[in-house]
Amino acid sequence: MTSLRVSWQAVLALLLMALAAAMPDMVTAGGRPDTASFLQSGRALILALPAAAAALSFIRMPHPIEALLLFIAAHLTAWLLISGIAGFEGTAQLSFFFVLAAAWLLAWRCVSILS
Repeated sequence: MTSLRVSWQAVLALLLMALAAAMPDMVTAGGRPDTASFLQSGRALILALPAAAAALSFIRMPHPIEALLLFIAAHLTAWLLISGIAGFEGTAQLSFFFVLAAAWLLAWRCVSILS
């Protein structure tokens, strides 16, 4: 019996996080001097949170603990993205949507575990 449990949602979330990390910005500057938003300054946290949760979900653990981990990571990531884009509506780059899709995949994995 292996100690790893691989899910396609977590693998795809990690792939999306790698693509988002390879891109420079989450929002466009748009010529505004105040572009140092939370999305730019907190980029490492926003990228690390779903990636760490996806990687940890590969480890075989009790389902309630795994579901709680994924629930917290997916919802905290979504909250960070939504609160970070405030004031920069319409300037989201592709990396923003990659991270958002990764959070959605983690939430999907959470629901799969709970069901």
